[in-house]
Amino acid sequence: MPRRVRVAGPHRSALLCGSAPTQVRLARQWAQAASGRGPEQAADLSLVVSELVSNALRHTRSGEPGGTVRVEIERLECGFVVAVTDAGPPPGVESMPFPRTDPGCAGLGLRVVEALSVCWDWYGNAGQPLTVRALLYEG
Repeated sequence: MPRRVRVAGPHRSALLCGSAPTQVRLARQWAQAASGRGPEQAADLSLVVSELVSNALRHTRSGEPGGTVRVEIERLECGFVVAVTDAGPPPGVESMPFPRTDPGCAGLGLRVVEALSVCWDWYGNAGQPLTVRALLYEG
């Protein structure tokens, strides 16, 4: 881990990360390279990937031994779509709350994602893997 994942389309790249905290740094570096842009142009993208992978490792089964996080980047003419899929709730937890940025949340990760992206959303079902997506424009 990490390892690249084959995806359809010339403007898409995907990476499967493991459960170790060092995977966050590797995902960030991969995102910059996958962007096809220089470090300054890909800084927001790399930070969003870093925050979403960190959240997946911290709050889901992805952070357990053998856990994984899938990161996908689609390059658009005007920016990027990032999608990060976790491995579902940790053992012993039937259902987790869905991602949110309200003041009751402990961390700042999704607030950083919200500040750097045009919009973000999530999809999935309670008790199953969840995907968080963010749209970033290049500026």
